[in-house]
Amino acid sequence: MGLIDAILSFFKKAPATAAKSPTEKIAERPPEPTVIIPPQPKPVPKPAEPKVFVTKQKLAMLGADDFLSETYWKHINAAVIKYGITDPLCLTHFLAQLFHESGSLHYATELATGEAYEGRADLGNAQKGDGVKYKGRGLIQLTGRTNYLNYSNASGVNVIQDPKRLADPDLAADSAAWFWSKHDLNKYALADDILALTYRINGGFNGLEHRLKLLKRAYMVFGIEGYEARILATFGRIEKIAASETNTTKFELSLKKSMAPSRLAVLSSIAHDTAIA
Repeated sequence: MGLIDAILSFFKKAPATAAKSPTEKIAERPPEPTVIIPPQPKPVPKPAEPKVFVTKQKLAMLGADDFLSETYWKHINAAVIKYGITDPLCLTHFLAQLFHESGSLHYATELATGEAYEGRADLGNAQKGDGVKYKGRGLIQLTGRTNYLNYSNASGVNVIQDPKRLADPDLAADSAAWFWSKHDLNKYALADDILALTYRINGGFNGLEHRLKLLKRAYMVFGIEGYEARILATFGRIEKIAASETNTTKFELSLKKSMAPSRLAVLSSIAHDTAIA
């Protein structure tokens, strides 16, 4: 037997590998461990930036010093948002009146003693000492027991018990905007009626010259177009009422009575001066 025959004979005699039964199980790899991914927390939405209608810079442009602008701007901004005084024309008139009443934010308490308000039934000062206790406070000079009581009920802060609290910056701003809202003064601001606003805040026309100057400046600060024509239109109305012999309303009669020729001359000068006050 040759070498080749011997090799062939060896392979013929080697046992064949047994075929696997169809039912024979094939060893399986152990399952991969399950990876549990914990639920991810939902991203917290970023709080919306608070709207800003009144800024430190705007208060400074209206005439407040740096300290008072910094002290008051956030409180005034919060108040105008809370009470809906956000239209540019409303803001213009609101701040012009506020700056007059508070001496450009210097005074949150009336300088007078308040004795002149003693016994004033129209202010609710029925008890002895009410005039002094509830004299003008806040940036719009809230005055009298009735106003203090109404604001206490509206705000939840008892300024009847602690009237001086009304002069703190937060309530000084808030009470001014509350008074504005309570008396629906936006209506007159949107009509661009400084005369009606002054009458309803002051009860007359005290300081109208200064209020008009402040209004002219506020028009510019809040970007109100045609401020020169607006001021001239206001003066034209004053002239017409002052010259009329047919005034019938208490408002018109009060304005006419307050308009001496010298005062009309000053108001005319303010109205025709093209410079910002």
